[in-house]
Amino acid sequence: MSARVINKEEKRVNILISALKVFTKKGISSATISDIAEEANIGKGTVYEYFKSKDEIVLSALTLFLDDSRFSINKLKKINGSPEEKLRNTIQLFIDIIKQESIQTFELIFDFWLIGIKEKKYKSDFYLYLKDFYSLYRGIFSDIVKEGQEKGMFNERYSPYYIGSMIIGMLDGLMAQWILDRENVNYIDTVKTMVNIIISGLKEV
Repeated sequence: MSARVINKEEKRVNILISALKVFTKKGISSATISDIAEEANIGKGTVYEYFKSKDEIVLSALTLFLDDSRFSINKLKKINGSPEEKLRNTIQLFIDIIKQESIQTFELIFDFWLIGIKEKKYKSDFYLYLKDFYSLYRGIFSDIVKEGQEKGMFNERYSPYYIGSMIIGMLDGLMAQWILDRENVNYIDTVKTMVNIIISGLKEV
């Protein structure tokens, strides 16, 4: 009988996918290595063959989550059209995601976000990875605004960087309100109102 070949990378990814499922159900702080092992249908010792600690799993799970997520930077960069169309369509992508994903997915996003905030003072790999992701994410909107200014479509008195930061802050802040109070916060309609106000302001002479 030939020896069974185990794809280590595939097994590693399977552990991370299992970890994400556990994090979604229990929250990152409450999840244990044992929970992850049980979800992955493997022994706890096997998990440690791939990851030294829960912290390493959390960082690797965040990386996998963001790389595979529909918030993919590459997808956002490929949106075409005029600067105004790009801005509207990019934000529409977030609206479409809201319609498709479960509330637990967004709670997980905030779980990751809160860990990043807590670990800022330690300059951990987790914090630095999340910081770089937000920098790229912010740059998408900043570049669209800058393009609009260069083409004479948007007023040049506004800093593209500030506008990009503001859009991200609004999207994340509204999501937080929506998660906490879904009965009284209409995320989709509020985001649509937000983008109309921003574009009107950018086009104002």
